This record gives sequence, C-alpha cells and structure tokens, in this order.
Amino acid sequence: MQSLDNKTVHLSDFRGKAVLLNFWATWCAPCRTEMPALNSVARGSDAIFLAVDLQEDGARARSFFDQLALDRLDPLLDLDGQTTRRYGVVGLPVTFFIDAQGVIRHVERGEVMDQSVIRDGIAKAR
Repeated sequence: MQSLDNKTVHLSDFRGKAVLLNFWATWCAPCRTEMPALNSVARGSDAIFLAVDLQEDGARARSFFDQLALDRLDPLLDLDGQTTRRYGVVGLPVTFFIDAQGVIRHVERGEVMDQSVIRDGIAKAR
C-alpha cells in the first residue's frame, strides 16, 4: 500500500499492535456513512486504523478525508488493486480486525458499522 506522501506501507510495520484495516472508496455510499464512526472510535483507541482506498489517486482520497474531517484514520492507496485482491475483497466496505501478531481475528463485510461493532471487532483482535 502507499501512503498519501508516496511512502510504501506494509501491514508488518504495525506488528505488536491491533490493526483495523478498512477497504473503501470515495464512490462507496456505505463507506461514506461509516467513516465518521471509524474516526470517532480511533480517537479513543490505541489500535492502528488504516483506511485503504481502492484504485483512486491521493488527491481524491485527501479531499474525501478533508470533507468528512477524518483526522484519526491513516489513509492508504491501493492504486493497482493488488492489496484488495490479496485480501479477497469483492465489495465495499470490508474491514479486517488484525491482532498484534498479524492474524485476522474478525471480518465485517458490506454492512455499515456503527461504533459498537467497531469496538467489538477491535476487542476480538486483542
């Protein structure tokens, strides 16, 4: 994955911490709905929140984050869709809750998550 400042990011960079890995896109209405809940939970959590945008450029992703005032999520780009395919994502949004050893402990697919579902997923990754 690529950060908005063009640095390569690997999930292994976050070993030792619980990670929420959310796949989304600016055109995905359910993604837009759940992003504020993700941002809110991220404020009070020590988990890492990674938001992987599917095949859109950094300017579009940054504009989306700015419009929704998403300041606690780390936006990443999957420009070629390779990471999305590797995770078997076929619809958006999809969120993986990954433990400190890098093991996927829970997955939420296609449904808009509220804060309670997000917190429960993080708890499963602890």
